[in-house]
Amino acid sequence: MDLSTLLESPEWKFSSSNTKVLLDTDPALATETLRWNAYHAPTYKAAIFPGTEEDAQKAIQLAISNKVPFLVSSGGRHGYTTTLGELQGGLSIDLRQLDSIEIDEAANTVKVGGGVIVSKLADALYAAGKEIPVGVCSEVGYLGFVLGGGIGRYLGLHGLGIDSLLSVRMVTGTGQIVTASASVNSDLFWGMRGAGFNFGGVTSATFKIYPLSNGGQAQNADLYYAGTQAADVFRAVQKIKDDGQPQALVVLPFIAFSQEAGGAMLIINMTYFGAEEEFKAIVQPFLHIRPQMQVLGTIPSNRVTQEAVSGIDAKMKLKGAKHSIFGANLRKIEAETWIGVFEKIDAFYKATPAGVISGFVLELYSSEGMKKVADEETAWPCRDVEGFALLEVAWLDPSAEDACNTFCRELRQFIAQNSGYDGLKTYVSYAHGEETLEEKYGTKKLENLRVLKQKYDPNNMFGWNNSIQ
Repeated sequence: MDLSTLLESPEWKFSSSNTKVLLDTDPALATETLRWNAYHAPTYKAAIFPGTEEDAQKAIQLAISNKVPFLVSSGGRHGYTTTLGELQGGLSIDLRQLDSIEIDEAANTVKVGGGVIVSKLADALYAAGKEIPVGVCSEVGYLGFVLGGGIGRYLGLHGLGIDSLLSVRMVTGTGQIVTASASVNSDLFWGMRGAGFNFGGVTSATFKIYPLSNGGQAQNADLYYAGTQAADVFRAVQKIKDDGQPQALVVLPFIAFSQEAGGAMLIINMTYFGAEEEFKAIVQPFLHIRPQMQVLGTIPSNRVTQEAVSGIDAKMKLKGAKHSIFGANLRKIEAETWIGVFEKIDAFYKATPAGVISGFVLELYSSEGMKKVADEETAWPCRDVEGFALLEVAWLDPSAEDACNTFCRELRQFIAQNSGYDGLKTYVSYAHGEETLEEKYGTKKLENLRVLKQKYDPNNMFGWNNSIQ
């Protein structure tokens, strides 16, 4: 029986009138399942948008029982690993309607529905005088952001997104609804914090929340430099790390193409959740290098993602383009390595004109927030990480695809060789998809993860996002 016939059968009738079903005969299916990244994207013959947790469970159970391949998404559809593209002609189960936010100010907790978007959560908490770890893109589904680990601008203060997670409510690969926390299904709770894509679809989760840092005011600087200034800038960046990066400080160097210069340029975004005078002292060495352009100011902390780097976040809302993503974790930050990275990217832009829309980011956070949680408490593989490289190649001409990907693999290898780790380690949410399981999940926790996979998803129903099986 094909998927359309199944969905029209009485067995697939849902209890909530809010639950919506789209078949491939409806032109809206393509629009409603469009992803930010169209490169190696999954395709669907139908989509279900559950209006209740009960209907989300039913959709998953019926897909499992009828051997229908499916992908559960948290509403944003921003995951970009190429393994997602192995799902072709499947079923999308989109939790965007499960978008409730329940804040308990007295208990300092928030219960988040499976389809809540980062910006909606950040704004709701800000209005209540609270904050929570969020990523660097505002339109991502919050639970999708968290399940791989959850890195972002609050990492130095509050740790990873998973470090604030108190419990999850989820449908496992056997179709059962379970709660996982430190006291209930604690083995599953361990695995969900760092490898959460592997075991089920999360319908809701409860998190710790925190009072607004610095009264909800963030200092922000966007500094634009010519390629000839890159060496001095990276040496200033290394000094921040050598001196001990403040927990409230985030440094994000972006390397992009300059049309005017015909080569690479460097943008430094710095965010500080602290006093303005303290931030001025931090920024001063970078101002001494005389940026070509500078934008400094104080902004509400819930607006940092949208307003930093001249509003680059808006580009993350534009879906349907092709982006080939690679990542590498760093245990040490050395200026000479990143001067070399900059030079390689500059040469790439000049040799591959079709690749000038590619962009490269180094994310630098204090590791102190992560160190508050013992390594063995979660499946997250590397609490000694000091930075993350996010490498994105894209092309104006399809004929340049191979050249762009080849360059990015070589660049990733160069970074890995100088990362302070023994080989490549990558944040699973930044994985291209071709990496080994050890490179994505670490070595020492992998066997425990495999045991959990057999227990909670023995048939690998949740196997499209860098599966451990």
